[in-house]
Amino acid sequence: MRTRPAHYVAFGLKDGTVFGALQTRKPLKKSLRKGENIDPDGVYRFHMYDHTRDLPANLPDRDWIIQNTGIAGRLNTRRALRDLVLPKLDELQREVDTLTSQLTRIEEKLDRLLATDGNA
Repeated sequence: MRTRPAHYVAFGLKDGTVFGALQTRKPLKKSLRKGENIDPDGVYRFHMYDHTRDLPANLPDRDWIIQNTGIAGRLNTRRALRDLVLPKLDELQREVDTLTSQLTRIEEKLDRLLATDGNA
């Protein structure tokens, strides 16, 4: 079964936190506003707020709950990445650096050996 990519109008904060999104049809090129494009996640319009206090005060409680759940999810994800993933990536980078330096030394030795064998 073939699936089509989804496209969204998103609502969020300036730091990139998304607390709401509406799925829409793929926008026509002529309907995109100046400077808008479709990002890799399918978002083509992002309504940005400086702070949650800038949102309309008459939002239903349900919308406030959804918004705050989205923000909490974003914070939890960032913390998990920072605490669980980044240390492992640092460790892997150190291993790659060590292997790269070892490989460089091996290549240099091989080049010297081949150069001396070629002169004999």
